[in-house]
Amino acid sequence: MTETMNKVMLSNGAANAAADAVGRLCDGGWLDIYEGEQPDTGDAPLPEGTKLLASLQFGTPAFLPATGGAARAAGLSPDRDAAQTGRPAWFRLYRADHETRVYDGDVGRTPEAAMVLRALLIAQHAEVAVTEFVLTMPKSS
Repeated sequence: MTETMNKVMLSNGAANAAADAVGRLCDGGWLDIYEGEQPDTGDAPLPEGTKLLASLQFGTPAFLPATGGAARAAGLSPDRDAAQTGRPAWFRLYRADHETRVYDGDVGRTPEAAMVLRALLIAQHAEVAVTEFVLTMPKSS
């Protein structure tokens, strides 16, 4: 018996629908930036020792309609008083209740990261702004 590898490929329409659906979950929601180890899944609770660095809030709608499987944030209100000093490593998106998990991603300085941040360090009480955030649904796995 030969082993087969599963490969999933979405059409543009399906990738757009997925990005739009996830984006709607974030209406009025939150983007939290953390230092520490990223959990294995988006459903996992925060690992012990994780430091919340900043919380930014999405408007409603949170994202513009998707094209090519990617939806741009319609705007994020900055965190005018960062919670703690630390090195941003990953982020989590939450629904408006700031409890229901939606989406996790890594933070880096190169385009391969799910979220590119120029800041190597976030300082406590500093203002943290994200000028562009794109939610992308992979078209293939």
